[in-house]
Amino acid sequence: MKKGLLLIISGAVLLALNGEQSVQAATTSKKSANVNVLVAFNPRNGKGMDSYINETTTPGAQNYRNYLTPQEVAQKYGLSSDKLASFQKYFAKYHLKTTPYRGHLVMKVSGSHKNLLAAFKAKPSSKTKSNYTTSTTLPSNLKKNVMAVVGLQTSQGKKAKKDSKSTKKTSKTTKKSSKLTKKIVSHAIVGDKTNKINTISPNQFAKSYGSYKFASRYSLDDLYKQNLDGSGQHIGLMLTGDFNKSDVANYLQKSGLSNNVSRIHKQYTIDESAKQQASSDYPYRFEATLDVEQASSVAPGADIEGYVGFSRGNKTAPDAVIQLTYSKMISDNNVNQISTSSDYGNEVTGLNSGSSESPKQYNKVYDLLFKQANLQGITLFSASGDNGAYEKAMKATNLPISNSQYLTMVGGTTLPYSRVMNNKLVQVTKERSWGDTYTSKKKTGIFPGSGGGFSRLEATPSYQLGVPGVNTFEAIKLLTYKNGKYTINNKPTYYKGKATGRNVPDVSGNADDKTGYAVYISYKGKGGKSTKMWVLGGGTSFVAPQMAAATAVMNSGIGKSVGFLNPQMYRLATGKQSPFTPLNDVKNNNNLLYTGQPNTVYNQATGLGTVNFAKLYEQLK
Repeated sequence: MKKGLLLIISGAVLLALNGEQSVQAATTSKKSANVNVLVAFNPRNGKGMDSYINETTTPGAQNYRNYLTPQEVAQKYGLSSDKLASFQKYFAKYHLKTTPYRGHLVMKVSGSHKNLLAAFKAKPSSKTKSNYTTSTTLPSNLKKNVMAVVGLQTSQGKKAKKDSKSTKKTSKTTKKSSKLTKKIVSHAIVGDKTNKINTISPNQFAKSYGSYKFASRYSLDDLYKQNLDGSGQHIGLMLTGDFNKSDVANYLQKSGLSNNVSRIHKQYTIDESAKQQASSDYPYRFEATLDVEQASSVAPGADIEGYVGFSRGNKTAPDAVIQLTYSKMISDNNVNQISTSSDYGNEVTGLNSGSSESPKQYNKVYDLLFKQANLQGITLFSASGDNGAYEKAMKATNLPISNSQYLTMVGGTTLPYSRVMNNKLVQVTKERSWGDTYTSKKKTGIFPGSGGGFSRLEATPSYQLGVPGVNTFEAIKLLTYKNGKYTINNKPTYYKGKATGRNVPDVSGNADDKTGYAVYISYKGKGGKSTKMWVLGGGTSFVAPQMAAATAVMNSGIGKSVGFLNPQMYRLATGKQSPFTPLNDVKNNNNLLYTGQPNTVYNQATGLGTVNFAKLYEQLK
């Protein structure tokens, strides 16, 4: 990133507006607590943004695949430089550092929790500790430009008066408050450790447990035969855990690919001290490792940019961690695709109590960030979840935040297989939606399945309207919820209905851990003991980076980014030569609730279905 000239404004240092700018009050102590929040701005000409995005995806339109730079986004839709300077000047009075991201749609504000509370005049919205929000107030000349403040919690210290006694006291209360914070959810299922990987050949590994299993199933190997491998592309991975490059090298070598990992890079977006973090955060490390291994092997010529969002001691709240990491990735504009397999919060129970934004505001900020990515031609993918129509175990169906209409939500399937498990023969005769209640001997618990359903926060996007199967559904009353668990109904009934909202997912691919993939991972467990092993796993976490990598392979042949995929995919799905295979069966084809819909092109169990990438490539090209 190029830096501009240094200017002195009001006792603060400002980087010129051709890059990210940071304003830091000159008297700020280096020992101040590192807490970060995000301020999202209302865009100028929001309708114009939507119109321009639509033109980039419409063949024959004036701006078809004519993408903007972050600077152009700022000029057309972002906050003006004068207004931005007013925000920076205000926060500098409270000894806070400000970092507006290129595009001028969001800003990071950093400093001590005490000073953040003071600057935003933050206070609890009610006395109820279990369910309240943190209200924020800015001067009238600034607040009209603010869409949301993300990640400021009054629960960090409970009361500003107590928090202001000392920096040491702030640190203690911050640690205490981290126990109250909901965790970021990883959409991966960690399977069993296996030694059989060590004895098989690279060719056998790639076909049975590696990238070629995905590529051959969905016709991506036809593009490999044309010498397309993602060269010249950069795949961005939004990660909430760290990974070891040496693990990726071992994985690539076992896949029969070059183990040169010089094309794999990482940045720490929140806390540079994350480089020294303990390696015992196994679920997050597993997630990050599998994302990098899948993306780098499916697109063996592409560069992989891992953006690691991690805050030591949870000083920065997880909602801000995720959106600040996205902000960095999108404003850098150094990637052609972005994939994530992690999320935070759900549409029913919302966010952590004490958050400074509502679920609706949080989702609006996602939409804002992803719109900027669309304008820049970045294709976005996200895993749809691993618990069917129930991101969180409860009676009501619920989806993760975000299931934004401006990204591609990726669901999961099960490949055909026959195996004896728990003293019974399990046979899956053809690819089906992933919803597994049939392999376990238990009748009560939490069961795995592909995330899918109807959004409560996002309206049905225009590209889904009129598509056969959208806003109608068929379902099976397979589970009954009680006391935090589900019980399988002995005689489940089928039913039909209508609903509204963004339909999830968009497309699907193999995600069942019973037909899944291998991951090579090393980490330090309890007591600092180092462990290296092969693990079998599943989840929509695998499919999202695979889809991003497959898009990189297509882009390397097209010569230009295909950009926002959803409008293009739904248009092609209703054409005569659809590159998608809908999984339409009602019986033996569900995500624990939704089933296929006969004679349609869409269902909430698998979306448009599976992708034939050779056909999709030809039509996009």
